[in-house]
Amino acid sequence: MQLTDLKGIGQKRAEKLKACHIHTPFALASTFPKRYIHRHITGFKDAKVEETIYLKAKVKSKPKVFFIRRNLSKLTLKSAVDAHEFSVGIFNQHYLRQHLHIDTDVILYGKFSEAKRSFTAQKIFLAKHFVEGYIPIYNMDNIPDPTFYKLTQTALAQVEPPKEYLPRALLEKYKLFNIEQIYTHIHQPKHEKIYHQLMRRLKFEELFLFQLKMRYQKSLRQTSITPTTDQSFDILNPFFESLDFTLTNEQLTSLKAIISDLQSAKTMYRLLQGDTGSGKTIVAFLAACYVMLHQKQVAFMAPTEILAKQHAQTFQKHFAHTPFKMVYLSQSLDRETLKDTARQITMHEADFIIGTHKLYSESIAYHDLAFVITDEQHRFGVNQRKQLTKKGAYAHRLHLSATPIPRTLAQSLYGDMDVSTITKKPMQQTTVTTKIHPVSYEASLFQTIEKTVRTKHKVFIVSPVIETSETFEHSLKALYKRYSKRFKTLNVGILHGRMSQTKQDDILHRFKEDQLDILIATTIIEVGIDFPNATLMIIYHAERFGFAQLHQLRGRVGRGTVDSVCVCLYQNSDEAPARLAEFKATTDGFQLSQYDLSYRGHGDLIGTLQSGYIAFRYTDLARDQNILEVAVKEAKAYSATIFNPSEKTYQHLRHMIKEQLNQAR
Repeated sequence: MQLTDLKGIGQKRAEKLKACHIHTPFALASTFPKRYIHRHITGFKDAKVEETIYLKAKVKSKPKVFFIRRNLSKLTLKSAVDAHEFSVGIFNQHYLRQHLHIDTDVILYGKFSEAKRSFTAQKIFLAKHFVEGYIPIYNMDNIPDPTFYKLTQTALAQVEPPKEYLPRALLEKYKLFNIEQIYTHIHQPKHEKIYHQLMRRLKFEELFLFQLKMRYQKSLRQTSITPTTDQSFDILNPFFESLDFTLTNEQLTSLKAIISDLQSAKTMYRLLQGDTGSGKTIVAFLAACYVMLHQKQVAFMAPTEILAKQHAQTFQKHFAHTPFKMVYLSQSLDRETLKDTARQITMHEADFIIGTHKLYSESIAYHDLAFVITDEQHRFGVNQRKQLTKKGAYAHRLHLSATPIPRTLAQSLYGDMDVSTITKKPMQQTTVTTKIHPVSYEASLFQTIEKTVRTKHKVFIVSPVIETSETFEHSLKALYKRYSKRFKTLNVGILHGRMSQTKQDDILHRFKEDQLDILIATTIIEVGIDFPNATLMIIYHAERFGFAQLHQLRGRVGRGTVDSVCVCLYQNSDEAPARLAEFKATTDGFQLSQYDLSYRGHGDLIGTLQSGYIAFRYTDLARDQNILEVAVKEAKAYSATIFNPSEKTYQHLRHMIKEQLNQAR
């Protein structure tokens, strides 16, 4: 069948559907709503002041329209529910006047105020046209939702649902809707019970399929035969002795897990996550030493030049006690230095190569790359990570992340990775006190800033926006201008991502060498910036940041021997103080990531974590962790059977998963 074979679809509408990638009646029936609006009429007695509700009422007076100014009008009328009369107002919908006759039944959508004597409406519906229940929202270009819904119903009458692809035993075990019930109800659930049954099936399905994809990816990697490194863990003893501190139990456990992977005949693909300052870098260094003792090369890739150089300085100190040679590789190197560095890498005169995305460029040929370490890996695109790994035929991969998430969730989300977690930090001598104030408190901070600089310490000031606008006065450039004028005897610098790399490096060098007292920056400083002399962090509009970002920014101070302060300034709002109070109450990055998950959803958490096929449409990871745990368990139980080529029962499911993975690549 063609789209034009369906009633209500002519050539013009068919073209609109094709523009939305809908080419067949089956594709039309299978285009599920992106979300639903739940229309539930609330009784007058149950209505609460300032709560957005649907209310059935009767018009009791002729509507009046007032034109307040150009493009702003207000329609008012009297309305009643039984014996309760109240006024109704709605803006910029004066055309409703011709439809709202006395004694007409209407549905008001909005809020009561003033002890239910006044109702501010966002929408007014004629009761005879109002549909209660779950209203599907498709958000299709050039096709209104009501029209699209009607088209899906026409298509459903002409096509058969697909064959069920989930294991029937799982549907029965968890009392899940089958595929036919999904197609019957999904375009408009008739009542709440059906809606919740739909969501249970859809959430389980996407999490179960996601876990199967992860396990399949992992199985493909584990078929690779990696050259075995067979030396014992004890060969690292001389390196332990060269350190001026002792590894924590968690650092040691993580290192042993990595070494165990390196000793196996399978390619390592491991995540090492830990809070800021938990000691991930030293674990990565020792693992790198183990690989280099086997005459192999190691590459360490950081997302920014600032972070790469910071790591290079740290590693240089450690390598001073080893026979290994480290080189720094970046696009900013001059031509001769770049050429010589590339030669050293090819000739294996360099063992440890650290830098930015230049590490995977075509001009760089490694001699024997066996281990790739990626720092803050979520900041790289999937293809960037893969390109570096291809430089070594069987390179082991270790990803570092200072944005930790709860371990059980990490093991589920990073289903194709093994996960090591460092939850505790080494003993820290300094503390960082967090303070919360409205932005109007700014002037009160000036004395604190002067005192900080007088004691030979430095100040970070962060803004989420570079340019000033009508709606945002505390931009980076506005703050730079204001602070430069206020502190004329101090040296104020500005740093953001639009600057050239050379300019960024120069600003950071001047800040480090005490040529700058105050650095006003964007979140470009949130990872990798290590200035022990910085003791005051001021964050403007802290309510705009997630807890993970705030935690990273707070981690830029308190890195020396002096107690430090982080001041969060928020724009006046009802929610900001309470939310920021939760941030102030803990310095545990894992707990803060759980808060982020609850407040902001999983979008930021996932990022480009996997290979582009994470797109949870129905699942909310903050609320659906129980379903996630079940999906993980069942995927583990079924994966071997489903991916067995001789198993005919799941042939369609197997093909579907592989097809989706191929498309994601």
